[in-house]
Amino acid sequence: MRIGKQQVVWGQADGLRVLDVVNPFSFREFVWPDAQDRRIPLWMLRAEAPLGPATLQLLYIPDPTYDEIPLGNAAFAVTTPLLVPRGSTPIPVREAARPSGLRNSSDLGARVSALIGGWDLTLNYLHHYYDDPVPFIELSSTGATLAPRYERSQLFGASFSNAFGSTTVRGELGYSTDRWFITRSVTDPDRVFSSDEFAFVIGVDNVALADTLISVQYFHSQLRDPAPAMTRSSNERQATLLVQRSFRNESLKLRMLALRSLDRDDGGIQARMSWQVSDAFSLSLSLERFYGDRDGLFGEFRDASRIGLEAQWSWARDH
Repeated sequence: MRIGKQQVVWGQADGLRVLDVVNPFSFREFVWPDAQDRRIPLWMLRAEAPLGPATLQLLYIPDPTYDEIPLGNAAFAVTTPLLVPRGSTPIPVREAARPSGLRNSSDLGARVSALIGGWDLTLNYLHHYYDDPVPFIELSSTGATLAPRYERSQLFGASFSNAFGSTTVRGELGYSTDRWFITRSVTDPDRVFSSDEFAFVIGVDNVALADTLISVQYFHSQLRDPAPAMTRSSNERQATLLVQRSFRNESLKLRMLALRSLDRDDGGIQARMSWQVSDAFSLSLSLERFYGDRDGLFGEFRDASRIGLEAQWSWARDH
């Protein structure tokens, strides 16, 4: 049993999330930093106990902390109509309404994991507030106001993985209730609608080449109750490619991650070179670029492409 600020990682997908929704994420640099650097620790009680050949994990999370979403003039401020309603004129925005009270704001989760016939298997359940606020539109005599608030959802999920020689096959499935999405329909006054969502990701990792990892993923999201004039498709598909190679006893590492929407012709590419010059000093050079439709999930950041240089020096104090 462990009490304190923690990260709980469900699932193994890179860049795409199906089961990894226990902790909120920071999107100040969108999806480029590693997940462990973007995942926000939460105050929680985590208990684990054996159930025969399986392990039961229970979570109680009384911490109403949610995703960090950049707004305004930030480099990665979210503007896509997939996530933010648009009007002919700017819409006043209220601060997102958060749940109050310990009982109303707490989340509960459970996971059963086991190794069966060489397969790592899990069954997952999470009763939680989704970490992104729903952008409700409120109409009045003075006009429209964006009044976001957080809404409950239930996640029923499962994951699997197995290694076959140098190749690992893995996957995640999730069924989420009461997800909310945006519609342009004038017959819907608050411009959002609720639907259950089924999502899955299938990944294949290969390490046949020495010091090299090649990983491919396919992600699919389907709405059970699509609505007229919704801004997303009833079926959304994305794919990723990760290539990582190390040289000189892992002192030099090259990494390339490509994300692509298969429905909107937009995506992003990150290339990074890291050099451990000495035990105390390291350098890294990165290139991050987005492309495609400005109304897409990735294409909206096509003007936020960048090159970065990072230096790190560490030392130990003599006693």
